[in-house]
Amino acid sequence: AEKHMRWAFLTLLFLASCEKEARVETIRPVKTIQVSETSSVDNRIIFPGSLRAFKRADLSFRVDGTIIFRDITVGHRAQKGEILMQLDPREYKIALQKAEGKVESYEAQINFAVKDYIRMHKIFEKDPGAISESLLDRKKETSHQLMAELTVAQGDYDQAADNLSYTSLKAPFDGIIAAIYVENHEQVRAKQVVLRFLDLADREMEINVPEKYINALLEGKDRLNFEVQLDAFPNIVLNAMIKEIGTESSSTTQTYPVTLSLQKVPTELSLLAGMSGRAFLVQPSHLSNIFKIPKSAIFTDNGRTHYVWIVDPNTQTVHKKAVKVDKSNKEDIIIVQEGLMTGDRVVTAGTSFLIEGQRVKLDGEQPKP
Repeated sequence: AEKHMRWAFLTLLFLASCEKEARVETIRPVKTIQVSETSSVDNRIIFPGSLRAFKRADLSFRVDGTIIFRDITVGHRAQKGEILMQLDPREYKIALQKAEGKVESYEAQINFAVKDYIRMHKIFEKDPGAISESLLDRKKETSHQLMAELTVAQGDYDQAADNLSYTSLKAPFDGIIAAIYVENHEQVRAKQVVLRFLDLADREMEINVPEKYINALLEGKDRLNFEVQLDAFPNIVLNAMIKEIGTESSSTTQTYPVTLSLQKVPTELSLLAGMSGRAFLVQPSHLSNIFKIPKSAIFTDNGRTHYVWIVDPNTQTVHKKAVKVDKSNKEDIIIVQEGLMTGDRVVTAGTSFLIEGQRVKLDGEQPKP
């Protein structure tokens, strides 16, 4: 019996030893990278765009006529009120003279009618039987009718004067001629566009913004700052602010039009509409956590949600973290749009062999006790 007891005790010791060995934790070596500012997708988001003038005007004459003066070319800088084109004014001068003659004629008739009425009214007061009251009333009515006709004639005169002034096409503001559509001695119609005029005092840039950024721009519209670089002036950086955000995306590019207002443009800088360039958005905090990591760090458990393993630096254990990735990236580097923070240590190899909470040894390091 004592022998059997000894064997039973030894057996228990052996089983306990085996169980202890089975419980020995497996520490798996892994390769990792630490997400840092250097692995972020630039600290600026780049949007291509082109310049346009803040004020744009397609100019036309308000009257028909023949152009007799067009001493301008594309690129001509004009001041407000400067004559850009001139129609032949002769027929409009004649019309004005006729209207002026009518006004003067009615004024003379009214002057006579009023004096005639005053004269007869004095006779009527001295001798009521000498002039009938009805005749006096007719004289008064004639004066009123002539005054009404004078009002119409004055309106015709004003219109004729306006028409004559419309034969001169003037610059509505300080600006530059971007396009000319007619030639000298050409017959033009009223409201026919003859040239395009652009303001140079204030300039804008229109950029196309992908859908993934549009909400962030809407939220920070009054706070976000852009830096603009133009292909024509690569060494000059201009500041810009959001002026307007389009609410409808392009059916072809799936981007939204955003208008930027350039700030404090140097007067000596010749910025022309149509110049192409790029606008750089210095990322605010809610746009800054976009990083590049190796594709090998990404895995899925259901085919839809993407994950990475994050190493806890205190316990040296791994934990699964859902991330949003840019699926359009086809290189070995993938862009993580959401889910990572600066300082996170991400496992880049052997992700399929890990389990939640497993201890790991960083490649080249000893595991923490």
